[in-house]
Amino acid sequence: MGSTPPKSRADPSLSTPSSRTVGGAGRSQARTQALSQRVAFESGYWRLVIVVIVLALSSVACSDSSEADEGQSAISLDCANPIDILDAPPPGWTSVLDVIALPEDQILQRGRFDDQIGRWFSKFGLVIRADRTFTVSVAQASQANAVMSWNSGSGAPVASIDITSCSGVCQTDFQPNCPLGESGEWVVYPGGVWTIEPDCIALEIAVDGQTATARLPIGVQCT
Repeated sequence: MGSTPPKSRADPSLSTPSSRTVGGAGRSQARTQALSQRVAFESGYWRLVIVVIVLALSSVACSDSSEADEGQSAISLDCANPIDILDAPPPGWTSVLDVIALPEDQILQRGRFDDQIGRWFSKFGLVIRADRTFTVSVAQASQANAVMSWNSGSGAPVASIDITSCSGVCQTDFQPNCPLGESGEWVVYPGGVWTIEPDCIALEIAVDGQTATARLPIGVQCT
């Protein structure tokens, strides 16, 4: 009988990968894919969080700005230090409800432009009846164009001013037209109206349950 030939060993360099090797590579690839997905998820999550925070802060800022604007829509007139005191309104000025006098027949010129306010200033004094309480407001139809400011120092112009019984007696000695102790029926305060465009501005005067509308010719004649 012939001898059985010896079994030859397979060349390791020519052998196919074992199932253990293939399984290990698959698990590694799966872990890498899962890690990539997790990184992508977390990155998207934090981007979403940042967007939500930014929107929330913007909402708060807009709310604060809106509240600030509403807070500046009306003020009370500071009755201190009138610049003049009169026995009657100036010639050419019309009394409205016997509490305020306005230059309705005189075209008011538009002067300097203020970048912060975004409007041109028309300077004229607020002539009001002493010891009377009333409100003067820019009418709704003119509010997009005009705001006003009298005796407010550096305060922002507003759409409505409450006047509460300003005294008809001068209280200081540094105003040449309103010397200390001088008295009169009408008092005058510095200021004026700010407008975007020349227009016939409507003002509403309210006193004791009555309301009247007066028109101010700012840069143009009222017709």
